[in-house]
Amino acid sequence: MPAATQKKKGRARDVGSGQMGPRAVQKPLIRDERRFLFTPPERTTLAQQVADHIETLVLAQEPEPRIRLPSERALEQQLGVSRIVIREAMKQLAERGLVHIESGRGTFVVPVTPKVMSKSFALFLRQNRISYAALFQLRRLLEGEIAALAARGATASSIAELHRNVSQMALVARNIDEGHVDRVEEFARRDFEFHQLLARTTGNPLLEFILQPVAEPLLQVRRIGALVPGAARKAKEQHARILKAVESRREERARAEMLAHLHYVEKLLQQKNEHRWDPGH
Repeated sequence: MPAATQKKKGRARDVGSGQMGPRAVQKPLIRDERRFLFTPPERTTLAQQVADHIETLVLAQEPEPRIRLPSERALEQQLGVSRIVIREAMKQLAERGLVHIESGRGTFVVPVTPKVMSKSFALFLRQNRISYAALFQLRRLLEGEIAALAARGATASSIAELHRNVSQMALVARNIDEGHVDRVEEFARRDFEFHQLLARTTGNPLLEFILQPVAEPLLQVRRIGALVPGAARKAKEQHARILKAVESRREERARAEMLAHLHYVEKLLQQKNEHRWDPGH
């Protein structure tokens, strides 16, 4: 074979990184340049920068009820921006849910509490017509794990609180069975309290915080369900079984008892409340 031919083939082999033939030389390093489309960074307005700055300062403070922000004039002087910018920044903070503007009284920091979250969550359920079936699906995912974690982290004091709650539920359930329908409201509250106590027993404040908005929208259907003959007594017995599993540190048993309880309540409410089985109604 001529030397020139050998040299050409050797050169093609080097460029192709071990691949033979001229096609390897023409192979592009980047197959599709359209993947690399860059857009300019988002520009923030002065009002947005002021809103971000105020949010940072507010969140750095210890949470207190009814914190009022300085007046527009004071903020104008302190931050060195116009009143128009201050007003736009306050509007943005209100849209974020961080402040509440009261005409003639000032601008107040909105405390982020489970109660506030409950109102927003209930509004979300109605606006988006989320079904109670979807809500119970969420409860099963959340509260099954809460029961198991409560069994793992329960203390003597938390067990005592749960026992006290179940005893109160037993008394109210007996009253309802005897025809005292005026006790239904208290039973619904005790029922809700039991689930909150379990969440607190886990030792994870986030679980207690998240559970309230999820469980509170069901207070009305709890009241209706408690009017079914024997339903209040049945719910109390199920709570007692959950408590027994928690007290004996049986995590899987606690989870199973909670899931059985939620299944019973969901089916009960479906049968009793079929025409209202949608929070959007």
